[in-house]
Amino acid sequence: ASNNSLLDSMSFSTIELSIGLILYLKDINPTTALICILKKESKINEALMEVNLNILKKNIQELFLMFANNSTRQQLNTSITSIE
Repeated sequence: ASNNSLLDSMSFSTIELSIGLILYLKDINPTTALICILKKESKINEALMEVNLNILKKNIQELFLMFANNSTRQQLNTSITSIE
C-alpha cells in the first residue's frame, strides 16, 4: 500500500488539446485535484509545479482545519445555548 501511496502522490497527467492548450492534472488529496491550463508551447517545469503544489496543499489543509475548528465551536456554542 505504501508504494501505491508514493505513486499516487508523484503521478500526474497531461492532456494535449487540439486548440493549443495542455491540461495538467494532479491529485492534491483524496477529494481534491489540481487542474492547470497551460499553453502548448510552455514547457512544464515539474520541480516548480511540485513546489507550488506543496504550498497549495499546505494552505488547503490549513483552510480545512480552520473550517473544522469553526464548525466545532459553533456546535459547542449551540449545545451550551440549548442547555441554558
